[in-house]
Amino acid sequence: MAEIFFDSRVSIFKIYDASTERDISPYIVSISGANMARRLYPVTALGSTGDRFAPGLYGFTMTLELMWSDDASVGPDTVFRVLRDHTAATAWKYYPGGTSKMYYSGNCWCEGWTITSRVNTLVMGTAVLKSDNGISDT
Repeated sequence: MAEIFFDSRVSIFKIYDASTERDISPYIVSISGANMARRLYPVTALGSTGDRFAPGLYGFTMTLELMWSDDASVGPDTVFRVLRDHTAATAWKYYPGGTSKMYYSGNCWCEGWTITSRVNTLVMGTAVLKSDNGISDT
């Protein structure tokens, strides 16, 4: 099956910071790792002629690369700085092909938030999100 790529101009990504749903789509430069991967654990026994595996649970790590102007009232730094220190998983929705197409949703933890560069008032950062109890596709 061919891999499908989406244009970030139509992609929508929403995430909750505390109790407010934030649409951070205008700030997204790229999204990588947004796939449902299932862990496979090695169970190869002596005498096997090749590797053997037992399936584990689904999970994902998604990396968002974002760019914004630091004069934005609620930009990515406002959202992810809070989520990085959050004590509970937060809800998110990702519409890779826009709202008229299918979307993925679930809960996640913000594993990391890093501001990587600044040029005048433009700032670039990277958020790393890890799933909490799988994801749904609708």
